[in-house]
Amino acid sequence: MQIELCFHDEINQLCEPPNTFVDLLKSATSSFGTDLPEKWALGLIDSQCGIIYLNDETDYQELLRRKLANKSKRILINIIPEVKQAKSSEKNSQSYSDSLSFTKGKK
Repeated sequence: MQIELCFHDEINQLCEPPNTFVDLLKSATSSFGTDLPEKWALGLIDSQCGIIYLNDETDYQELLRRKLANKSKRILINIIPEVKQAKSSEKNSQSYSDSLSFTKGKK
């Protein structure tokens, strides 16, 4: 599975998926270095153009597990500048694990 980090118009492919959320953060920092703003977060854009944040190890591991189960070949993770803390109650803004429980509730 290929993980790509996107910041503005630049996309960097990682050789291997990082094992941990901390390693993912380190990969983002090393990929974009001084171009990164002081405050940023990692997230995915969903089908309704909402942001699903990766806030911690649980979110990251669940993302990997579900993408592997779906046989996804590519994950595009966006670096989002100047973001306030994600709250599951905000419209179009939730954590990855929050989005999974929301999806499960729809079935």
